Amino acid sequence: MNSRQWRSRWDDFATAVREADARLSSRRCSEHHWQITGGRHLVNCWPNARRGFVYQAAGEKSRVGSLADAIRLAMPERGTPPWTVPVEVPVEAPVGLIRRFWRWMW
Repeated sequence: MNSRQWRSRWDDFATAVREADARLSSRRCSEHHWQITGGRHLVNCWPNARRGFVYQAAGEKSRVGSLADAIRLAMPERGTPPWTVPVEVPVEAPVGLIRRFWRWMW
């Protein structure tokens, strides 16, 4: 199915993430922004964006793709026991402000 044709509901998203791997979980940040947590990368998803299903992981540039691509990117590495999956640690400093400061300095 084309990513542009795919329109998601939260229930479908959460079910697909849970069925992919028991260690993965989904988080609804807002109506338009969802996350896949508990894996190798924190993956931000915008399922109903103008360009289709857009996802972004680990500070990389966002990409147009599918839910399966986002889940594949978030999956824990093979052979990794569930207790060694990195836990998300909240960052104290706002990354956007630091990035903006460095751009201003250079």
